[in-house]
Amino acid sequence: MSARHRLNRGAGSPAVSTPTRTPHHGAVVLMNGRRLADAEFPATAAGHADLLKWMRSFGTLHAVGVEGTGSYGAGLTRHLLSNKIQVIEVDRPVRRQRRTKGKSDPLDAYAAADAVLSGRARA
Repeated sequence: MSARHRLNRGAGSPAVSTPTRTPHHGAVVLMNGRRLADAEFPATAAGHADLLKWMRSFGTLHAVGVEGTGSYGAGLTRHLLSNKIQVIEVDRPVRRQRRTKGKSDPLDAYAAADAVLSGRARA
């Protein structure tokens, strides 16, 4: 796991999102919207395994939102599905919002997790 790891402890079932860039950046959000943690993992088979282990350390997973399930995120998606994790396709962040808020993997990951929880992103 990367040294870039922020954590605020809480309880509940997390939704996790991973924009599929190199490296992957995961964010964990509770069902009530509380942001728990984010971290970076290599976009490799070992990184996928570490990411899943990290996500599960927060409790039972509700869903994992992934950008680009058919392209950049295909390897991660296959790994999650083979481990019986629900994967939800998440759209890339809106360019206009990225211009005003700036480019940030943690912000993108949290925005994607929020989309999963709100139902804007669907399986």
